[in-house]
Amino acid sequence: CRRKGNWKLTSGGYKTSVPDEKDIFQLTIDHGKNVRNGSYEYAIYPDTALKDMSDAIKSYQVSANDENVQTVKLKDNTIMAVFHKGGSLGSFTTDSAGVFIIKDDMIYAADPTHEKRIFNLAIDKKQYKIELPSGDFAGSTAAVKR
Repeated sequence: CRRKGNWKLTSGGYKTSVPDEKDIFQLTIDHGKNVRNGSYEYAIYPDTALKDMSDAIKSYQVSANDENVQTVKLKDNTIMAVFHKGGSLGSFTTDSAGVFIIKDDMIYAADPTHEKRIFNLAIDKKQYKIELPSGDFAGSTAAVKR
């Protein structure tokens, strides 16, 4: 569908109006009427042929999908999680809502609300205090070595 917008409203780097209009992909999901405690999952595979979808859907496993957390584990053991409030899943604990990627020996963390300054995390009983970017970089991802 065609959408109009203004880059100045989405990026602090523009001092003047930068209007734009483009065709974008829009996905909507009809949740139905009076749904309670329903759930679903979906993945988007751009430029993937139907014949290749069988292998594509085997490339990840949904570990959790509820009102508190959504977590996906990839084939290479990368874990991607969205916590809507502090909590635990397996050996991972966070003190507050956030978006996290745990890959190899790195932890990536971000606060989409731009309000948090520090995450207190634990992985495999090891504690981490992750200082988050602030100012113009608030909401950006912070990375720490495990």
